[in-house]
Amino acid sequence: MSGATGWKNRDPVVYYWPGGTEDLDIKSLNPPLAHLIQDIVLDDARQLLFVADFDRIKSYSFAPATRKRAVHTLKADTHTGPLTVLPNGRILRAGVGSALVWNVDELETHYPGEGKEYTKIGEGTYKGFENSWREEDCKKEKSIGSTAHTTLTFAESGYTPGIWRLHAPSGNMLCAEDTREVDRFECVSLDLEHGGKVAARYLGHAAQVEQISTSAEEPNTFLTACEDGHARLYDMREPLPTLTIDGEAQNGPMDAALFVHIDGLPAVFTGGTTTQSIRLWDIRAKKVVYELSTGNNHVRSLAWSATDTTLYASTMCEYADRMGGLHGYRKARIPKRKKPESEQADEDEDEEMDVVDEDDDDEYEDEDDNSDPDLMEYYDTVRWPKQAYHLEDFFGEVFDCGSDALCESSSPCLG
Repeated sequence: MSGATGWKNRDPVVYYWPGGTEDLDIKSLNPPLAHLIQDIVLDDARQLLFVADFDRIKSYSFAPATRKRAVHTLKADTHTGPLTVLPNGRILRAGVGSALVWNVDELETHYPGEGKEYTKIGEGTYKGFENSWREEDCKKEKSIGSTAHTTLTFAESGYTPGIWRLHAPSGNMLCAEDTREVDRFECVSLDLEHGGKVAARYLGHAAQVEQISTSAEEPNTFLTACEDGHARLYDMREPLPTLTIDGEAQNGPMDAALFVHIDGLPAVFTGGTTTQSIRLWDIRAKKVVYELSTGNNHVRSLAWSATDTTLYASTMCEYADRMGGLHGYRKARIPKRKKPESEQADEDEDEEMDVVDEDDDDEYEDEDDNSDPDLMEYYDTVRWPKQAYHLEDFFGEVFDCGSDALCESSSPCLG
């Protein structure tokens, strides 16, 4: 997961989990790039992590026994689009009208042999740090990088992928264009093996497509998350969606959605921006199964681990500034804790059925009730965002994240 750190979030950072343990032991990596990370992709077969800014791509090994993490630097200043790794050992970066292609196994490395010292890659010195927002004393690596082995030109001149995802059964790339470059919102299947031709077009989007998701259990189906607030499920053989999910109730964009199979049953996760939650949808019944709290955070991306049926969500707190300060909060209205039914029934029998005036605040803890000073002192410190989509008691527990966070939900089910 890529992000930003340092003074006013000017420095690139990658957070990763090596795996192999039950504990979510998150590690971090600070790549010496001149700009913030624009895309990140994994090569699981070679245990490499590729990160890209506007000018270069760097790779790092996440193999457990590796001590020297830095492996490659690639020169990619002419193409600033998304990355992808193909099964045949090639890494691609998209740009306007074409994609740069490198063969990973033929690339120079920073440590060319056992016991060798670190060496720069490429002729000359990279000067991108001279026009960078990073601090003067930041770690700098000035390799120009390896040039691309070849350039793949798309059949449609000027076609510019904004996001893309490999559709393994066909070998095609499912792509959505960058709407900063063009004024259209279609999704296409791009055949890279036959000159970058458009093999199929998928219609129905009214804004930028933010995520494309596939499931190995249904190879002819894919899902999109769109800035128009909807998730759309497509059969690759049909141009129009088979199912449209209004995940944001027409109140805002949708940055993330996943098409998964849980115990063999198809399901969709949608991440809320305005709705500030994660919803699991049963696409057969066409309804929400349940909703997960994000602590009033905006969902930026979702990832699914099929091996341990775990959902991961990268979330952002919209109420925190770049210095970590929080804004737009009010004093929380803490719901009263409900008594056990047996205890409540006994009290009801003893009470007279008098008619009294009540207001809505009776459902919340009384600020003047000082029977438990420690509890009331805690209540005095609890705050809640004024613009939060949900009230304090919506999920049963009062929880506000107050910072960007990686959320984990294990073993969801459709039952």
